[in-house]
Amino acid sequence: MNRAERETVIRWDCEDRSPVMYTADPAQARRWRKLGYTVNVQDTAQDGSPRGWSAKGAVGCVRFRRVKDGAIVKRTTGGRNLPVQGPSRGRAASEAL
Repeated sequence: MNRAERETVIRWDCEDRSPVMYTADPAQARRWRKLGYTVNVQDTAQDGSPRGWSAKGAVGCVRFRRVKDGAIVKRTTGGRNLPVQGPSRGRAASEAL
């Protein structure tokens, strides 16, 4: 299966308000499993190898972010400085090594 055929579909179930996810991309299925979702083989090839996986998501696991002119709008900090990320957070540079 080529890269263009490896689709991922997220279908929203309005009755129980949870997403039902399907993918033909093995990397995406591994990612879901690593995140803790129960991933089931949904479809197999003629030789028996898996080629489609499904999972049911929890309520709130899919987020839709604001878009403007085709790009995701970045959150503002409201004038506050955000904490520094990385190994030197809250320590002197010599302590981070």
